[in-house]
Parts: sequence; C-alpha cells; structure tokens
Amino acid sequence: MRPFAFALLLSLLLVACNRHHVAKFSYRSTPVDGWESADTLIFPIDSLPADGRYALTIGVRTSSAYPYPFRTLALSIEARFLSQARYADTIYCSLTDHEGDVSGKGVSVYQYSFPVDTFQLHRGARGTITIHHIMRRNLLPGVSDVGIRLERL
Repeated sequence: MRPFAFALLLSLLLVACNRHHVAKFSYRSTPVDGWESADTLIFPIDSLPADGRYALTIGVRTSSAYPYPFRTLALSIEARFLSQARYADTIYCSLTDHEGDVSGKGVSVYQYSFPVDTFQLHRGARGTITIHHIMRRNLLPGVSDVGIRLERL
C-alpha cells in the first residue's frame, strides 16, 4: 500500500508543479463546405490573470469528408492588446507530409496545432486576436474549426 500512496503523491506533485496557465482556449466553426477569405474569425481576450510571457498557438481542424485542394494553409493573424502589444503575421500551416499524407491527429476530423509567437503582456490586458485565410481560392473547403490557445509560460 505504501508504494501506491507514494506514487500517487508523486504524481499529484508533478501535476501541481505545472506552472503553465491557459488564459484563453477557444475555437470558432467555419462552414466545412467552404470558408470564405472575407470571413474573419475574432477571438476576444477579456482580461489576463497575471503579468508574464504568453505563448499563442493556433489550432486547425479539418474534415476528411472533403478532399484537400491544398497541402499548406496560409493564415493571417493579428493580435491587438489595448495600450500594449500589436502583432501581425502570416503563418503557413502544413497539413500534409512530403508524400501527401495527412499529418494531423484524428480519424474523420484531423487536429493540427501551430505555435505562433510569444508576447510579454500585463495583468488585466484586453484585446482581440483575428484570423482569416489568405489562400488563392476564395472559398476553402475542408476546414471545420480554427482556434487559439493563449498560455502563460
């Protein structure tokens, strides 16, 4: 019984020592039959819990029901925090490997995660993160959800 209690206590301590704090985790749905480039996804950031360095990660979910007309997804991202940082960039999200096989996790819906950047932000910071695709095709089929994860490091 003692080894079990020790292992349980050790695992609880390891979980408790995780200093990362997710400040925002949210997904927005897109029409799976076609996400228009003019459809900008908006993620409001209400109030950050503490000063610190925050990492932004973009999540993408695609449906296996639609054939991909693309191997890489180009996204324009803008993060604006009131009276603080402003960040704008384009990220290229690779959805397949060099042989054309899907590189996401899942069976009928594939999940991808793409790190963007880190920001130094202050407690109580508010703002918005906006995302839209900048592909040549105006209507982009197969993308079902796009999301963000803002995590204090």
